[in-house]
Amino acid sequence: MAKTTSQFREQTLKLLNVALVLLAGLTIAAGLLMKDTAYTLVHGYMVRDQILSQLADTSVFAPAVRNLAELQIRWLLVATLATAAVLTALKLTKFRKRYEDEVKSGVSPMRWAETGIVGALLITIVAFLSGVTDIMVIKLLAGFVILSAVLNWLSERQNKGARKADLTTYWLAVIAAAIPAVYILIVAITTLIYGMIRAPWYVYVLYLITVASFVMLLKNRRKQLAATDKRWKDNAFVEKRHAIISTATTILFAVVLIVGLLDK
Repeated sequence: MAKTTSQFREQTLKLLNVALVLLAGLTIAAGLLMKDTAYTLVHGYMVRDQILSQLADTSVFAPAVRNLAELQIRWLLVATLATAAVLTALKLTKFRKRYEDEVKSGVSPMRWAETGIVGALLITIVAFLSGVTDIMVIKLLAGFVILSAVLNWLSERQNKGARKADLTTYWLAVIAAAIPAVYILIVAITTLIYGMIRAPWYVYVLYLITVASFVMLLKNRRKQLAATDKRWKDNAFVEKRHAIISTATTILFAVVLIVGLLDK
């Protein structure tokens, strides 16, 4: 027997209630159980190399970095989980009617706002753990994740009520999401080749979780645009799948990182 839109909606709300409890619990666990692991946030710039400039009798520039702040991965994860929990709570309480109306209409700014914000925080953590510490690079990587979410929202607006889906904005969203993943992969490969060291096991697992999440969310959107069967024409069904992928990603990400950085 085929499930109805109201059933999909109720299942999504139940999922979000469970997710809220798990996110709150993991937020506390991360703060209490993880060991202190700090990464230095830096800003790159150019300086004049005094020695080479004197030898060459002309200005010779060299790259330099300025340390800006020490960031604890523990508190970055706590902030990520707390943000996800607050956004989930808002959908279940103050903005519940608005959330349900957006799902019903097929254009959901709240869905993509949450995806962009939480996704940007997750990619920031993966980037730090992979050795990317320049503040401008971090901002760009996070910005591409947010841009991908915005483009997916625009794709929803663009294709609402359309007989034939226009995939242009969707593919731009795919490209925007791929850029951070490719950049971090290149950093990992060059670290292995030139630095001759490997990151801890959990860094690779977190990278795979994040990339898999991006792929599944974009695939979910692609199937909605294609609407090959009746289920994918139901916005409540699409939202349920989106919520499952997003929730599972954040929770699994947190569990892996907490286990990897347990304060033993």
